Amino acid sequence: MVCTLADDLPAVEMDPIRLQQIVLNLARNGFDSVSAVNVTYGRVEIETEAAENGIVQVTVRDNGPGIPPDNQDKVFERFYTTKEAGIGMGLDTCRTLVERLGSRIWLEDGRNVTSDCRFTLPARE
Repeated sequence: MVCTLADDLPAVEMDPIRLQQIVLNLARNGFDSVSAVNVTYGRVEIETEAAENGIVQVTVRDNGPGIPPDNQDKVFERFYTTKEAGIGMGLDTCRTLVERLGSRIWLEDGRNVTSDCRFTLPARE
């Protein structure tokens, strides 16, 4: 796992336990993704950066097989899972926690052969 955390980020308005829950869930999904396929070098990265208007963006990236574009919105629905042994609650919980802050979470195809899950957090006023 690689963490690239920006130095100049504002403090965010979020319970640290909830933030930990989101990041750990996304990281675990990344580890599950890279271990589910024959990847020579599985990699999970966590990156933070300042976005516009004092918003902090967090990206959790892995080099697993990714999620097909037509399923990218579905993975945040309750009880929807792409895992053989999944129950479909982890990403729904992440979405709920992020949206309670007026923020958003989404998937997108990353650089090269990666899959990115991104979410934003509001800066503390």
